[in-house]
Formats: sequence, structure tokens, C-alpha cells
Amino acid sequence: MERIAAVLFDMDGTLVDSRELAVRSAQAGVRRFFAARGLPPRIPSPQRILSLIGAPSPDYFRGLVPEEFAAAASLVRAFVVEEERALMAAGCCRLFTGVRELLSDLCSAGIALGLVTNCGRPYLEAVLETLRIGDFFDTVHCIGDIEGGSKIDLVALALARLSPVVAREVVLVGDRGFDIAAARHHGLRCVGCLYGYGSAEELSGADATVTDLRALRPLLGLSSTL
Repeated sequence: MERIAAVLFDMDGTLVDSRELAVRSAQAGVRRFFAARGLPPRIPSPQRILSLIGAPSPDYFRGLVPEEFAAAASLVRAFVVEEERALMAAGCCRLFTGVRELLSDLCSAGIALGLVTNCGRPYLEAVLETLRIGDFFDTVHCIGDIEGGSKIDLVALALARLSPVVAREVVLVGDRGFDIAAARHHGLRCVGCLYGYGSAEELSGADATVTDLRALRPLLGLSSTL
């Protein structure tokens, strides 16, 4: 790739391996939701939960329950967030191998870093605190900060904060179609992470795809050695 002045990262499925956390917290939270209503539990499958990761936070919580309960998504969210916090405190949240070294090396190379994620603010802050990666980023934005917003809006905020960096010098790294669409909208180069939650078809519009972080490093101007 050409000169890189800044890299924008998605979080879950790109930097953070949240599979176990997502499945356990969603299933436990939904079970509590139905118990609170005195109804038999209708628990989403792991496949359903993982398919929702990367969607805007409101859509994620609505998608965890059948459509007839979508209006009560705020209660679903409250239960799931409680479960997420408890599981994170117990160590059920981890970075993909090599993430900390990648972020450190990019910072040492003078490349500005941004984080743009479709999660809510409480989850974002819990992840940053638990995994201690917040200090690597020059700007951090989540969908919880923009009512009715999208990944396109988050990227716009990040680019404004990183000004005078120009779009052609920015790379967006993510694992879902939302990331590719946002990069294309703003004229950014993009790398799709096949080790995350999106399919190869979903990421087919990326400039490049990688199956692990070792393959990502040279695309960002770094040695492939971790």
C-alpha cells in the first residue's frame, strides 16, 4: 500500500476476540429477560449471536430476541450488559494474538490510530479498561455516541479528529461489511479480516483480506515478525 498516515480499526472481530464473551453474555442475558417476564426462554444460538456482532448496538440487542419482543430491547440490553461486565471481570475477553504488539509498533512508526466500533459506550469503556489498549488510540468513537448513526458517521468523526490527514493516506481495518462500506464511502483503503465474524463474500470489496495479524502487518508498513 502507499504511504499510510493513519489506521482506523474496528474492535470486535478485528482486535478483540469476543466470541466466548458474546455467546455467554447474550444467552445468559436473554435467559434472564424471559425469566423476568415469566416466560419460557427462547435462547439465541451461538451462530445467531455471532452473526449480529458488528451491527449497530441497538440492532444487536433487538436481534437477540424474537421480533415480537423487539420493543423491549432496552431490557434485553440491560441484562446482557450486566453479564458482559461480570464475564469481563472474570477474564472472558481477550485480544487476538499480536494485537498489542501491532498497535505499539504502529504508534512507534508515527502512524495515528483511531477506533471506530458499532458497540455501545459502556461496553467500549469496559473493553478498553479490561484489555488496557485505550492509550494506543488518538481518537475513539462508538455508535452509542451518535443516535441513529452508522459506521459511516463514526469514520467521519474519526477523520475530522485526525485532520489534516487526508483520506488517501488512511486505511480502515475491519471484519464486517459495515467496515468495507464505510471505507468506500469516505474513499479510504480497507483491509478485511477473515479471522473475524464476516464471511469472505461480505469482505470481497476490501482492497486486501488477511487471515491473521501476521499477514496484516506488512500491509500497514510493518515487519511481518511479531
